[in-house]
Amino acid sequence: MSNLFGISSDLEQVKAMMIDPEYSEVDLKDTLDSLELEFEKKAEGIKYVMLEKKAHIDALKERKKVIDARIKQEERGIESLNRYLYDAMLFTGKTKFKTSEFTFYIKNNAPQIDREKLDVSKVPSEYFIEQEPKLDSKKLLNDLKAGKEIETAELKVTESLVIR
Repeated sequence: MSNLFGISSDLEQVKAMMIDPEYSEVDLKDTLDSLELEFEKKAEGIKYVMLEKKAHIDALKERKKVIDARIKQEERGIESLNRYLYDAMLFTGKTKFKTSEFTFYIKNNAPQIDREKLDVSKVPSEYFIEQEPKLDSKKLLNDLKAGKEIETAELKVTESLVIR
């Protein structure tokens, strides 16, 4: 059994031979039919492999969700332990100490904006960053589909294989 591209090439050769008077119409049609059947079987086989790969991808995505949830759980556990140790250090007044392995201390962090108290509408405009205009691709596509002519913008149609 040859590969899918070989079968495609064979199909083209047989189709070309059909116009050659040296071969009978019946012989060529039988050969063509058998090759097309083989091609169809291989195409079907490829689709089954694609379905298996899709199922494997879906299973991996589900596994990733489980692993991501476990990672988040572990991160929350670290944060919780850090808060517990911080609170315990404040409560006991031991805000700086060393062990044989680590040094523990509480430090003041860099100043930051208190977002809970900030009313953005009252902040002067000098504190806002101007941004570059961003293309609204959806609006552009809809206008082009509606027949609107826009310089350098045009629709293109591509092809893709559909297997149902």
